[in-house]
Amino acid sequence: MDFFDEMFNKTPKEKFIEIIQNGNLGALEKVFEEFFADHIAM
Repeated sequence: MDFFDEMFNKTPKEKFIEIIQNGNLGALEKVFEEFFADHIAM
C-alpha cells in the first residue's frame, strides 16, 4: 500500500525535487531503488 499512498500524495517528480533540495543522498538512492523496482515489476 506504500506505493499507492505515495502515488496519491506526490508525483515522483515532486518527491525527486524535494529530495534534491534536502540534499539527502540516502533517500535519493532509496527512491531510485523503488522507482526501478516498480517499473521492472510492471
